[in-house]
Amino acid sequence: MLPDEKEKLLLLFDREARWCRDAEARDAQGEAVHFNSGEAVAWDLVGALCSLFGWARATELFGQVSRHVLGRHRSARRLETAISAMAALVDFNDDPGTDFALIMTRLQELPVATRRGSPLAPS
Repeated sequence: MLPDEKEKLLLLFDREARWCRDAEARDAQGEAVHFNSGEAVAWDLVGALCSLFGWARATELFGQVSRHVLGRHRSARRLETAISAMAALVDFNDDPGTDFALIMTRLQELPVATRRGSPLAPS
């Protein structure tokens, strides 16, 4: 994840009302909507990544974000597909033990790269 991508993600979740669970996005009435709906006012982690960066870039980020958010170490991880990483993020986001404070703590601690493909460094 690049520094500007992390900044955009943190800005999207600038308050708890902009985060949701059990749907990729929700409208002002709390109804589930597609992540790129003009009616969306809240997103889960996956919906936020897709909304901000598009599907292609989001699939590149799912593995990076899930490894950090879920506490998986690079040396111990098995090769994950984008879809399995996406599913892990959804499971974490929707887990009853996950709250907004935990989401924000993990996102704020996300390491960033200086450019795509470079080693990750703390921000």
